[in-house]
Amino acid sequence: MRAPELAALHEMTSSSILATLESGRMKWEAKFLCKAQKTAIADYLGTPNVSSAASGVGVCARDLDPPPNPPVWAGWGGNPQNSRFPPVRAAGLDRDQIKHLKLKWTFGFPGAAATFGQPTSFKGKLFVDSEDGTVYALDSATGCIWRSFKASATVKTAVSVGNQGNAAFFGDANGSIYAPNVADGSIIWKAHPDAPAAARITGSPLLVGQRLYVSIFSGEEGAAARPKLSVLHLSR
Repeated sequence: MRAPELAALHEMTSSSILATLESGRMKWEAKFLCKAQKTAIADYLGTPNVSSAASGVGVCARDLDPPPNPPVWAGWGGNPQNSRFPPVRAAGLDRDQIKHLKLKWTFGFPGAAATFGQPTSFKGKLFVDSEDGTVYALDSATGCIWRSFKASATVKTAVSVGNQGNAAFFGDANGSIYAPNVADGSIIWKAHPDAPAAARITGSPLLVGQRLYVSIFSGEEGAAARPKLSVLHLSR
């Protein structure tokens, strides 16, 4: 089964399940249900939503200067060749030092039971996504939250950082691409590339210069299910 196990659904928040029914992967199955029915299903399956007081826990208290020469891993693959292997100078450690690493902090994703995309590191911030569609910009030294960006559906892609570190790029399971402002969290632009309504984006976008390469899964079966490549020109 591609659906989560019942035990996993019970660990999700009601708002996360409701979002999946209204605009996420289950919107087609739930299209004949009214709002009250969708809400009843979400309340039955999920846990109570995180309170506003609890959601404020872990936010960075004040601005901190980024560390000097922090490691940079600005997108999936690390470079246009997708080497997925940073040199020692960029990583700040070699393989012999890995066994000496110790846990410094942990981060729990509110309202989500899973995460998918690899973390992206840029200027002392760590960009990570979650099942409920929230993308976080964490302080890499402490794990506190600088910013968060909310997509309309689950985000499974790694985040690509570009425009001199001012913008982040990622896609969601509804087939939309987002470009939030890293500084204040505002959305610079949002696009839905020419694709079927059931299309979704699960492959991480690759930023090369001013072009963003996006692999889009049509959501169809058979030969038509093969991903299609879309190129977005950021200058537009």
